[in-house]
Amino acid sequence: MAWLKIDDDWMQHPKVRRATPEAQLLWFNAAVGSAKLRTDGIVEAHLVADYAYYAKAKVARAAASLVAAGLWHDAETIRECVSCRDMASRMKSGDFYFHDWRVYQPSKADNADSTSRFRKNRARRLATARDLKAGIVLRDRSLCRYCGRLVDETQKDRSQPDAASFDHLDPFGENTLDNLVLACQPCNSRKNNRTPEQAGVRLLPVPGAPDIVADELVLVGTGPGPSTDRQGGPSTPRPAIPGPGRAMGRDTGRAGPGEGQVGPVRDRPEPVSGAPPPVGGPPAVALPTDEVRGPPLISGRARSKPNKQTRKKRRNHR
Repeated sequence: MAWLKIDDDWMQHPKVRRATPEAQLLWFNAAVGSAKLRTDGIVEAHLVADYAYYAKAKVARAAASLVAAGLWHDAETIRECVSCRDMASRMKSGDFYFHDWRVYQPSKADNADSTSRFRKNRARRLATARDLKAGIVLRDRSLCRYCGRLVDETQKDRSQPDAASFDHLDPFGENTLDNLVLACQPCNSRKNNRTPEQAGVRLLPVPGAPDIVADELVLVGTGPGPSTDRQGGPSTPRPAIPGPGRAMGRDTGRAGPGEGQVGPVRDRPEPVSGAPPPVGGPPAVALPTDEVRGPPLISGRARSKPNKQTRKKRRNHR
């Protein structure tokens, strides 16, 4: 990634103030493009029209304003500038050059050195990021994200096609889970230092998304993976234990007819003798005889004694 350096007082500079507004915008667009393409300050003739289009400026008029203000050099004025005349040999017909570009902006060689240092430091940090690499291998399931080949992350011989490598989707990005994918050696070499779109390769989706889980590390999704029994097969899901107000009695909290707490068979008491068979549930829980208190239960509710007004209504009804 290239950076363009502009002073805070750029708009107040005498040369900038002499240029027209459309020429100032053309200068800015061309400066950004030159920094990105690393042309060392040369504005190639075929790109001037593109920069002027986005600046909504007339090419000849805006370029002439920049040359007259001293912000640009053409093939004639560059030979008169002491600090820029050595760049005349690199210019072609119709090209322009930024005045004192090398004084304020890094050269192409400097950018190359900076990029090389960045990549070396990034590779050094990735070599020690064991948790990050383990998470990438787990997420991609040891498959190349470009061709689907099974790769071996323990393969030390990088000349082997199945040797795993960690490829950056953004060549200038950092070591993150979103920017790193597994790749085989042929795909990594084919992509080189480019994005998948620039290299013309397609990024395959995450294998088995969105439920990629591990015993302790969950990369995609939020729930735990399926449990297994001791024989290795999937275990039967354990039913939820109902709370008061569901399988238990609504008002008293005691188990009603045909209702009871769900649990292992070995932990259940013996069913009440003479009780009706359960419907859609386990047998009723037997209560010890010496602990039975209160009136009998009907449909999970205790029978309450009618009050005086209720007894009066019953007599009148008779």
